[in-house]
Formats: sequence, C-alpha cells, structure tokens
Amino acid sequence: MTELPGPTGPKPLYRRHRNRNGRPLARAAAFSAVVALLLVYLGAAPAQSQQPYPVEPYEIGAGIAAPWQQTVYYPYDSVGFWLDELVWHSSLYDEPNGDSAAVGMGDDYITWYDQKYDWAAIAKIYDEEPQSKYPIGTIQHVLSRWVEYGLNKYLDWGNFDADRREELFYRWLRGYVTPLDNNSQGGEGESLIGAAEKFAAQGYEHDATFKEGSLKRFDFFLRDASGKIVHIVEVKSGDWTKKQIRSRLDLALEEGTPLVSFYFLARQTPKQIETLQALFAEAKYAGITVETFELPAVGEPRPHPNRNYPPDDESGSATGGGVPSGPPPPLPGALASEGDYAADNPSADAIAQSPSSEEEAAVSDATAQGLAEERGFESAEDADMATDPLGGVDFSTLELRYVSDTYDGGLGSGVDYAYQVDPAEGVEVSYGGQESAQLASDSFFTWLALHPSSFTVNLNPDEPDRIIDAEFGKTDAGRVLLEADLQMKKSVADFIHPDSDLGAQYWEALQGETKCISMRQWIVPEPAVVHENDDELFILDAPLEVKMETEYLETAGVGGVGGCTGQSESDTQANEQIYRDMILPELEEAINTAPEYADLRRVYASRVAAEWFRDRSLTHTTAFSDVIDSGDASAWYSRTPWDPEEVFDRYVQSYTEGEFEVERTTQEGNYLVTYVYVYGGVNFSDVPEDELGAEAFDAEHPELDAAVEQALLGPASEEGANLVWLGGQTTQRPPWDPFPQPASPLSNPWFYVLTGLPVFAWLAFGGYLTWRRPRRAKGSVAS
Repeated sequence: MTELPGPTGPKPLYRRHRNRNGRPLARAAAFSAVVALLLVYLGAAPAQSQQPYPVEPYEIGAGIAAPWQQTVYYPYDSVGFWLDELVWHSSLYDEPNGDSAAVGMGDDYITWYDQKYDWAAIAKIYDEEPQSKYPIGTIQHVLSRWVEYGLNKYLDWGNFDADRREELFYRWLRGYVTPLDNNSQGGEGESLIGAAEKFAAQGYEHDATFKEGSLKRFDFFLRDASGKIVHIVEVKSGDWTKKQIRSRLDLALEEGTPLVSFYFLARQTPKQIETLQALFAEAKYAGITVETFELPAVGEPRPHPNRNYPPDDESGSATGGGVPSGPPPPLPGALASEGDYAADNPSADAIAQSPSSEEEAAVSDATAQGLAEERGFESAEDADMATDPLGGVDFSTLELRYVSDTYDGGLGSGVDYAYQVDPAEGVEVSYGGQESAQLASDSFFTWLALHPSSFTVNLNPDEPDRIIDAEFGKTDAGRVLLEADLQMKKSVADFIHPDSDLGAQYWEALQGETKCISMRQWIVPEPAVVHENDDELFILDAPLEVKMETEYLETAGVGGVGGCTGQSESDTQANEQIYRDMILPELEEAINTAPEYADLRRVYASRVAAEWFRDRSLTHTTAFSDVIDSGDASAWYSRTPWDPEEVFDRYVQSYTEGEFEVERTTQEGNYLVTYVYVYGGVNFSDVPEDELGAEAFDAEHPELDAAVEQALLGPASEEGANLVWLGGQTTQRPPWDPFPQPASPLSNPWFYVLTGLPVFAWLAFGGYLTWRRPRRAKGSVAS
C-alpha cells in the first residue's frame, strides 16, 4: 500500500475519501432506517382517540358552558335491531274484511331472516304463554306484544288497505322499541350518576318503591333515622315531560321531603330551562329546595343480551343475520344518506313521535303503558317510557328551510339542517310530522340523485308518452308534481265555476260568441329568497308562480278540435288577458298558500336546498357528493305506491268530460258551458335565486340565526316571526365518537412507496459511491 506523509504518520490513500463520504452516508442511512421504523410504528399503531372523562355536574343557569369533548359515554341494552330485522309483507286484499278479531292479520305475514310468521304462527305465540314471561329482546316478546298492544287495538284493522296496514305495523314497532330503549337508557344513566355520587355508600335506595301498596318509585332516595325521606334524586337521560317533573315534586310535597335533585344527562334548551324554572319556583313556594344539574352524557345502544336468532342461526351468521353493522335506520326526516349517522335530539324525536291520527296515538300510549306495567311500574311516566307528542304546531306546513355543510372532506361535523313549521295555537297533539318530514327528506335526495333535466312533469293529452321521467316517476317528489298538475286544473275549475261570485264575473267579462279560452299553463319557481353565509344556507322564501300560453290543441277536447275554433283571434287574446287578470292571481295564491298544495311547496323548498349542495359540490367535497347526479334514486323511491299513468288517465277523464257542466239561461239566450279546458305541467328543472345580503338579513331576520342554532338541540321558536324550527345533524361517524381513530396508513399502498423510496434512494446512492471510490483510488496509485 502506498503511503503519503501526514501530520500523525502514514495513512491509507483512500481513507480520507471514506472519512469525507462514508460517515455521512452511514449517518444518512441510519437516519433513513430510523424514519422508516418510526413510520412503520405509527402505521401499525394509529393515534388513539381522545378518551372522554367525567366532569363534575354543574348547575343549570350558572353560566358554565359544558365542553362537549368531555361528554361521558355509557352503554345501554337496546331492542332497536327489530326495526331493521322484521319485515312486513302485506297481502293484496283491499276490500273490507270485517273487524280485526275475525280476520287477525288475514294473509299478511312477517319475516325475520328466513323465518316466516303468518297469523297462525303469531297467534300461537300469543296464546301459548302469558306475554310477561317472554324475555324482552326475543322474537316471541315483540310478536306477542304486537298482538296485545297493536293489532287488538285497531278495531278496523280488517278495513285498512295493504299500504296502511304495513305503515301501522312499522309505526307500532317504533312505538315498541322507543319506550323499552328509553327505560333501559334511563336505568344505565341512573347507574352512572349513582356511581359518580356514591349514593349506595351513603345509604340511598335505588329504583325502589317507597310506600307500601304503591308501585311508584324514585330513582334514588334517602331516609333519615325516623324513616322520613329527606332527599329525592331523579335522573333524566333524555327527553322529559312536564308531567313527569311535576309528579315528582308533588310526591316530594306529599312525603314532606325538603330536598329534590334533578340530574339531566342531555343539554337543556332555553325553553326547557324556562319550564323547569317555573316548576321549581312553585316548589320553592311550597318549601321544597330543588337542585338542578347537567352532566353531558350520551348513551350508546348495544344489542339486548336476550336477543335470539332463528333456529338455524344461533350464532347470527348462518342466514346472513347477526348484529346489524353500520348506522341504525335514521328517524323520519333525517338528512342521512347511506352510511350516515343521524344524531339523536329532541327535535328529531318530536318528529318521530308525531302520530298520524288519534287512534295511532292511543295505540302508542297503550303500548308504553303495558310495557311499563310489565316491568313493575305504575305508569309509563314512572318508567320513563311515556312519549310526549309535540303540540302547538301545524306539521302540514313543514319545509326544509336551513342547511349547512361542515363536512369538509370528512374532517368536519357533517350536515346541520332545520325544518320550519307554522305554530297552531291550542293544538295539544300535532299529527303528521313523520309523513311531512319524510317527504321533505326523500325529495331532497331525489333532487340530488337525478339530473335536473328530469324534473318536469307534463299532463298534456297530446303527449301521453311524455308524462314523467321513468326514474323520477318512481319517487314521491314525482308523484307530488304530477298530482299538483292535476290539482291545478281542478282549482281553475273551482275559480271559474259560474255558480261562484268570481266565476260569474269572469264569464260575464269574456268576449266572443263562444266565450272560449284555450291555454297552457304550468307551475314554475319564482326566484327563491336566500341568504348564504359561507357554509350555511337560509331559505327565507320559496314562492311558486303560474305561467300560461295559448297553444293549438290537436286533440278534440271539451272545446272541440283546434281549441277556440269559430272565434276571432282578437277575442281569444282578450279572453286570455281577462283570465290573467281575474283568475291567475287567485290560482297563484292557492298554490302558495292552500293546503292542497302543501306537499308541492314542501318538495320545492327541498329542491332549493338540494341545488345549493349541488352547486357547492363543484368546489367542495360535501357530505352528499357521491349522491349528486348518481342517477340512482332507489333509496328514496315512493313510500306511497302510485302509477303515473293512473294520474294521466284521471286527467284525460277531467279533460274530455270537463270539471263541470252548467246550463244557464241569460238575457242573450240559453248556452251550455262545456268548452273550457286547461292543461299544462310543473317544471322544477331550474331554481332561480335572489340573494339577501348580510346587512338586510340581520335587519329583517335578527333572531333567525339563534333560532336555528337552538333548533339543533330541540324545538325552538323564532322571536318576532311566529315560527317554530326543528333541527338535526348528520355525520359520517357515530355522534358519540367525536374523535375517531384514523385509519392505519398500512392500509394505503402509497405508504409503502413513500416509506421505501428514501431508503432505496440512499442505498442506491451509497452503492454508486462504493463502486466509484475503488476505481478512483486505483487511478491515484497509478499516477
């Protein structure tokens, strides 16, 4: 080896090269290896979600805002799986069949996985053993209770058509699940508070009767040495009724109890706080001290431990059964597409608990009361099983008037929304909330899924092949538009009927010998007044108008071939103007206010909201981007079976036979009024908008923003506007998991590429230097 002199003696010629390049290379390789190992570790062990922890209860009204990230989560046993697993099958008989006792369920039957339960099988379950011995959570319990508290209460069951029977069964089933789940959640909520406050160690009795001969009980109560009850504790895990709170205060007064504490596990709305303060003021006047606390807590449903499976599927897998995965079925009206979770809140409950009739309300009450007695309670109120249907509103006016999109590619909270409802003073129970909210929600997704070019219906006797788009014709939104088109003709007939004051004036004003008018008219949107605030949309007004145009008819209608033949063009044009001046304003007023067009207004408000999401999806990834223009509206097909051709046939009958035939004797002689015909359509393919600026919005609607915010927690009133708002929220993850664990990077193939690339690059570079250095060293020796 050739040596060169140096300050510390001879050294190998190429050692200096290794010192200059080898050590940095080694350090870089080591650093890359550490980074790779760190990435692998992070991929194998994704970040843990932040665990919630209990917080101390705090007094309502103390000005302390509960941090939601500290919410406590607790499980409770749920029978909600029945809503997803039981399937009703209606027979096709629609003729009266007598009372329910005579026919039972007729030819209807229920399936559970691959098991079929017809009336004979269900009656056998009901008769074989008293219902109280069937464990809650079993198929036997739910079917026997259906007979006891559902079928036997509908005295006219045999006279209901197939669709109505199916609807009533599912409504009853929800009325069965809700009180049982409320009771279970309430019990677990009591245990949560009992453990936090160590009530058992202090000698409190839990969920026990306090007086001999009475079934009434308190959640917790404490006696003194003499046996007197000195402290009553009540825990409310969800919604509550004024009757429940008052009954506990009345019992405290009867027992001479000086102290009552209420623990609320849900955030109380301003209206609820106002109600509580009024009740507690009465209690204070009677000498009772009331403590009120809020402890933010959310119950997480888990399948009831008694849940059984079909005989051939004990594990829940043989027939495709098992615990349903993914989100539970959303409540009616929730803006939740497939895979979305609809957050539970008092507003959603108010809609879901709205009965369709007095009879249905009575059946729901009987079911809750029976289940409460079965569990040893005196009443459904004592068992936290009672429902308190919302009153004081007119659900027929319900419209979607607020949406916000905070989805932000999955990083945000999702979608907030609120329905606007008119108040109805003096109405104790408001009916029809489920139907109205479901129509608003279904039509919202229909408007998103299908292309706007399909949103036109056409009742023209000359064009039977252009009634409605095929896919749109399978939806309730399509049904509403087509029915509104037919209703428009009937409304015109009412306005121009010669027996009415307006009709008499109208016919008197018409010109020409035949007094004929031929027209086409269709319903279209007027510009909607909206206010957009970044990720929020307020729909302040969504009016509709009627446009008309005289057209030549090829089909012979009531007026004969070619419409107004035998009448001068000037008379025809004058008559059309008379119609515009006298009839058209009345028709537009009806379409925008009359009850028979309420569904049309409802689906149009949803159309405005859907169009905002459609436009927003062009620049943002929204919660519903996958739905927009998918062309698949199958998840929102009509819940009311209908046939577009049947509506068209009714129109043709109206068109050819006329809506009325009046024979009149006038000073000019006798004439027969049989020649008026009106036809047209409804066109929602376009949504014009007028934007209301921020300054004008604040001036004209100063309380709307606050009302919508409160509506997400419960029914809220907009001060000064005489309106009620019902809100909700949809997310793509369970609302009880605000900090979900991120998916492991190991599941993404790009992880391995990005991890291995720097290591491979350093190794390649190092190999190149290793190959190059010996060659350079040899060259130096030669020189």
